[in-house]
Amino acid sequence: MKKKLPVITVAERDEAAWLVDLPGELTTALADIASAARDGLMALSCTAGLCVLEAVLQAELTQVAGPIGHHDPGRSATRNGTAPGSVVLGGRTVAVQRPRPAALPRS
Repeated sequence: MKKKLPVITVAERDEAAWLVDLPGELTTALADIASAARDGLMALSCTAGLCVLEAVLQAELTQVAGPIGHHDPGRSATRNGTAPGSVVLGGRTVAVQRPRPAALPRS
């Protein structure tokens, strides 16, 4: 069974003026509140995205190089610091530090 969810449409300032007969100050205040809500949601989403990216990169590094501080003679790579990188979040390029595993030489 599908549930129908209410849809909220945010109108721009000029559109809102003719949609509802509200005083100008109230229309401006509502538009500012909608803009702040949009910005807050985008900031929350970007922060959550960066946290998830960090967790995924660390999990992949642990899978390749093993846990930090545990000696494993059979491992195939070591932790080799970080390198600069970037990711696009929210329409902007954000600088991140990505882990840099180094492959061990085979003897």
